Amino acid sequence: AHVEAARELLTRKICVRCKDGRHVVGDFMCLDPQGNIVLYNAHEYQAGAEGDRTLGGTQVILVPYEQQTDEVTLLG
Repeated sequence: AHVEAARELLTRKICVRCKDGRHVVGDFMCLDPQGNIVLYNAHEYQAGAEGDRTLGGTQVILVPYEQQTDEVTLLG
């Protein structure tokens, strides 16, 4: 069931919320055995009082399992 759910997300744009207040938006690439999420064409954002601030963009970002919240949103 988990493998099928991950397959459904391949190349879809998602947003992963992190425990430190950041969120990462990118195309889902994979979920490794440790639960880390790997995104490509990804950008990191920090929420603030004046709106989101871009922390940077890169080709690939790994979001460690320990940093993830339960909030993963499908964007496209």
